[in-house]
Amino acid sequence: MRCSSCEADNPADNRYCDRCGSPLVKTCPVCGVLARPGRPFCGQCGAALAPAPFAMTAAPSPTESATSLGQQQPVGEPLAERRVCSVVFCDLVGFTSLSEARDPEEVRELLSRYFEVARTVIGRYGGVVEKFIGDAVMAVWGTPVATEEDAERAVRAALELIDAVGQLGREAGADGLAARAGVVTGPVAVSVGATGEGMVAGDAVNTASRVQAAAEPGAVLVDEGTRRIVQAAIAFTSAGTHVLKGKAEPVPLWQAGRVLSGVGGSQRIDGLEAEFVGRGAELRLVKELFHASVERRSPRLVSVTGAAGVGKSRLGWEFEKYVDGLVDTVYWHRGRCLSYGEGVAFWALAEMVRQRLQIAEEDPTHVASDKLATGLERWLSDPGEREYIGPRLGQLLGVAYGQPSPTLGRDELFAGWRLFFERLADRAPVVLLVEDLQHADTGLLDFLEHLLDWARNVPIFVLTLARPELEARRDSWGTGRRNSTTLTLDPLDEAAMDALLEGLVSGMRMAAKTAIAARAEGIPLYAVETVRMLIDRDVVQPIEGVYRLVGDIGDVGELAVPATLQSLLAARLDALDPQARRLVADAAVLGGSFPAEALIAVSDQPETQVRRLLAELVRREVLGVRADPLSPQRGHYGFVQTMFRQVAYDTLSRRERKARHLAVATHLQSTFADEGEEVAEVIATHLIDALDAVPDDPDVADLRERAVSMLTRAGDRAERTGAPTTAAKTYTTAAELLDHTGTPDAELAAAALHERAGAASGATGDFHAAVQHYRKAAEAYRRHEHGRDAARAGIQVGASLRRQGRLEEARTQLSGALNGLNDDPDADTVSALAEMATLEAFAGNAREADQGSAAALSEAQALDLPDAVFAELFTIRGIVHSLANRPTQAAASLREAARRSEATQDTAAAARALLNLGDALVSIDPPAAVDAAQAAMTHCRRIGNRYAMGFATANLIQALLMTGRWDDARQVYTSAINQDELVDDTAVAQSAALLHALSGDRAKLATAMATVEKWTESEDPQDRAGKATAHAAAAVSTGDHEQALHHARQALGFGDALSLRSDAVRWAWAIAADAALALGDGTEVNQLLDSLNRHRPGHLPPVLRAERLRISARMLSGATNPAATETFVDATQAFRDLRSPYHLAVGLFDHAEHLGAIGDSVTARGLVAEAETIAQALCAGPLIGRAQGLKTSIDAALAATTA
Repeated sequence: MRCSSCEADNPADNRYCDRCGSPLVKTCPVCGVLARPGRPFCGQCGAALAPAPFAMTAAPSPTESATSLGQQQPVGEPLAERRVCSVVFCDLVGFTSLSEARDPEEVRELLSRYFEVARTVIGRYGGVVEKFIGDAVMAVWGTPVATEEDAERAVRAALELIDAVGQLGREAGADGLAARAGVVTGPVAVSVGATGEGMVAGDAVNTASRVQAAAEPGAVLVDEGTRRIVQAAIAFTSAGTHVLKGKAEPVPLWQAGRVLSGVGGSQRIDGLEAEFVGRGAELRLVKELFHASVERRSPRLVSVTGAAGVGKSRLGWEFEKYVDGLVDTVYWHRGRCLSYGEGVAFWALAEMVRQRLQIAEEDPTHVASDKLATGLERWLSDPGEREYIGPRLGQLLGVAYGQPSPTLGRDELFAGWRLFFERLADRAPVVLLVEDLQHADTGLLDFLEHLLDWARNVPIFVLTLARPELEARRDSWGTGRRNSTTLTLDPLDEAAMDALLEGLVSGMRMAAKTAIAARAEGIPLYAVETVRMLIDRDVVQPIEGVYRLVGDIGDVGELAVPATLQSLLAARLDALDPQARRLVADAAVLGGSFPAEALIAVSDQPETQVRRLLAELVRREVLGVRADPLSPQRGHYGFVQTMFRQVAYDTLSRRERKARHLAVATHLQSTFADEGEEVAEVIATHLIDALDAVPDDPDVADLRERAVSMLTRAGDRAERTGAPTTAAKTYTTAAELLDHTGTPDAELAAAALHERAGAASGATGDFHAAVQHYRKAAEAYRRHEHGRDAARAGIQVGASLRRQGRLEEARTQLSGALNGLNDDPDADTVSALAEMATLEAFAGNAREADQGSAAALSEAQALDLPDAVFAELFTIRGIVHSLANRPTQAAASLREAARRSEATQDTAAAARALLNLGDALVSIDPPAAVDAAQAAMTHCRRIGNRYAMGFATANLIQALLMTGRWDDARQVYTSAINQDELVDDTAVAQSAALLHALSGDRAKLATAMATVEKWTESEDPQDRAGKATAHAAAAVSTGDHEQALHHARQALGFGDALSLRSDAVRWAWAIAADAALALGDGTEVNQLLDSLNRHRPGHLPPVLRAERLRISARMLSGATNPAATETFVDATQAFRDLRSPYHLAVGLFDHAEHLGAIGDSVTARGLVAEAETIAQALCAGPLIGRAQGLKTSIDAALAATTA
């Protein structure tokens, strides 16, 4: 048979040319059937027989197209160049017989899916698909660009493809579907500029095809050259020598096993490591969710939970190796939550940031500060963003950045940290792996949720590993979020445990396997530790690179296998010599990860002996060495299994524990910057453990004082880093240490700590705990006759009660506190006045709120308090002005509040000011209200404040309704539901109900009303009025005028508390008046008109002044009063001046209806046409329907007149 590419003669049974590797026969690229010569289409399935365009490269340029396969290149250009490439051939096994038993359409679909899987896998590892030949694929690494990892990535891709084909078969109901692959690395001729079929040729191509044919189903065979290059990263077993066609001598081949390490052998574990069995489905899911996050550019959480030793860390390690092997850059971060000290605030997050910026834990503050600045220069191109993110990361790490800046709140910190990871993810996908999440502080959990909720259009993949205890602390973790997936790892089944043990100890006899597996109960760690124990006893020994069971054991069934994992680890500990056991105990007190120098410092053994024992403990796989090349802690030691640490600790006596805890505390305080600032809580916990170990020693008072000092510092740090829950815990612990001493100084110090714990509890929204802490503080202050301090604590009791809705209790508490502060006003007096004004405002007592806010502002000016205080006071003052019907003053106060908030970098305060500004402006300047609401939403998104975001969104919808931008309002609502996750926000639902009712969108109105109905009864007049107006609008949409009037009256009942400018009251008045007219209730209409007439002109919003004219005109028209026409003209002009298209359309329709009734049909027709244009632009269904009805009646009148 002659090759059409190189004209060489080949034996008749060759499928490929043995000179150039080109296919000798054409096969259908879809169904694999041999093609008849000269025919353009397959006679079996109808597919085109053109060469398959499956190369993972860019489309060829016009110049490249001129040199496509089989064409001669222009003279002077090289035909080919020599390169060393890795070639992969992979084909399906048993596909022909499978095809015969299936419908051709099914075969085609299955083969197409196989092609897609192959393209995807090969592309992820940086390979290029050269061609598909029937059910086989050929791929190449090393051209057009070569890298050092080409051979390794080729083998990784082959292994991945074999696994993917097996999964494809299971999904397609073809359980027998399998693939086999061959990988060969060697010199080839590369056609310059070619893509797809014919781009490479040479002996390596032919040999790869032959090697693939020699492989068993589900196996990957490689040649000696490939094995030699990649053996550091991938396990191989000899597959013997094979006679390959075209080779003069038998060729040794090797079967690729599992991936052992990162690329190039990085982080390889040379000790005992079990096969990864029984978790293939979970790993595949993690991989695919990761790629989905990358492809969709969206954040994703995968939460993995399971019992100790079940394989969570191993799953994370397998995923890390996989990611490291991909050709595209991925920014990998790993952080572990400390189990010591209730979870140091944001420790795992800080560890990941330090990793990215190459800052070591023990770096002095000035060094860490320099590395922070250098790192941000590297990773952030925008100077403005560096200046924003720098102080926020500095606060996390406890180092300075640039000029001194104020301590930033939690919202600001979260915004800066999130932006840092977003900017990394703009460059390449970001992975955050968090281990031992069950030990995480609440702040870290909150930040991860914030990151997942608010990061937009960036691939950030968060993988968390935790024990089931996490559910007791955060039962919603990993659930109820559209971008989260929860995986629970169950114990391995019997088959998986058998495979695991066989992989650990080849040829282990069944009795021994059964004994171990029965006790393991499906926990892989138990099996691994059992084998390690047997290695310690020399019962298992390495023989020719493989562990085997040896020794003089007559009956392996008598092999002593401990009953529990703890007893197994204890048995391993007992097997160590005494000096090694003591060192392990020292390490158990020191922590989960530590440098050798730390262990030397706390141990009483000589340095040379410690280092010798460390090497022995690593050899015995009690300790491991951190090998992550990206981690600043590379070279640190840690327990191979965290449970080993607890077992070793439990062996210490109370005196030994105390001595070691004190040694560790001293070491940490001297090693870490600023006397252990970053690990203050860990130091404090060591001191407390020392205190508890021997509580009757004479140094108890000194230890307590040291512990309180470190706990206070830990609380300070937790507050600075935005972890109020952790701060509250540490302050509480410190206060409790002092509460029982009985000395006045200690009790007053405890009272101050309770105040701080109350503030931290309030910041988390735990107002019940805040009240308890503040009351304890106030009682202690009163007991020791510290009256002003007691009053200050009392203010916060009142504030916390108010936030729980307990307004009367709060008022009583605040009044009492003010009585103790008025004699000599200070900042606490201002705080009390502001809090009382806020309470009265939300209670609807405008006059009292006005007096209190004015007094607070006056005292603040007299005392020259900081800008941050004024920002809050101006916000309160603006709200009060709005309640008092003074919109211009409200707007001025709120603009000043926003300015001062932004000047102090308090984004949360700026958002509050702006969202209230939008509310104040909507009745006097709707376009400006749109701008204010949008600015508020921008701030809310930056800091991830969903609570304030709901109000800002609701205000924006109201402003857009007034300006006639209803399509924008609908888009805002859609984004609020789908992107900002405000589906259950009641403020948004109220505004949306109005929008959908006026639009006539019954389905969306029903959805919004379902959310409105979820409201629980509230004392807040704004909540109650909003709910009533939403019900009134819904009733109008169904034509139920009685219910519309009923609910509108309810809303109007809050007019005195909220003012007539409130959104709910403004809309409710017009709904009530129109419903009363529809019901023929003139008395009700007159009462409604009188309710407006009692107000001075400036106290009525422009829309109600116009609505009053419209309703008055309708009343006059109904009474055939000649003044009706003039009043309608005035009303129409008022609506034009208002510039609210919806209200103008309603006014025009009413006016036209009146003109039609008095015979001026021509003018009426013009008004209807104008109103209809507006209605169509708004997509307001009810108004469009009204236009059709009026046109019909007016046209009929005109026709009658003409006749």
